[in-house]
Amino acid sequence: MNNKKYLQILQFFAVLISIIFTFSGCYSVFSGGTGGLVVDKESTSTPKQGIANVDVYAYLSSSERDSDFASWKEGTVFYPKAEYYGHTTTNNDGHFSISKLTWKENSPDFGKDADYATIFLLFYHENYGLTKGQTVITSDSTSDTVYAELTSVRKTTALNINIYD
Repeated sequence: MNNKKYLQILQFFAVLISIIFTFSGCYSVFSGGTGGLVVDKESTSTPKQGIANVDVYAYLSSSERDSDFASWKEGTVFYPKAEYYGHTTTNNDGHFSISKLTWKENSPDFGKDADYATIFLLFYHENYGLTKGQTVITSDSTSDTVYAELTSVRKTTALNINIYD
């Protein structure tokens, strides 16, 4: 093989590789988490009473969250239809934590070392219905940044009955 032909083949591969890198793009993958407290908006206690067993759903896309929100019919149980979401349930005090949500970014604000993302939330409880929320998370951390107040759609009260014979 002569040098001229060898040089042309090398140039062709150099151009091909640069085209591949140009169109494939480089991205970074990050993960982070969020947590917080879900309380009853109508609670008269200080601090407000937390709500146990609230399903908390975390989405990376507002359109997916809004689509799931719009598909829910009041009075029915909520089931998400999105492909990717984080999920947890509040504890007895109303606290929750979602430890790992993963996203990719082509041009992270802090280079390849760190990034932040807006997380779009849905809160569901049979007595409180479905409510939207959002928060911002930072990569490589889980912070308690969410405070959500839900308004009851079903009222409950204790009823004491005394029967005398």
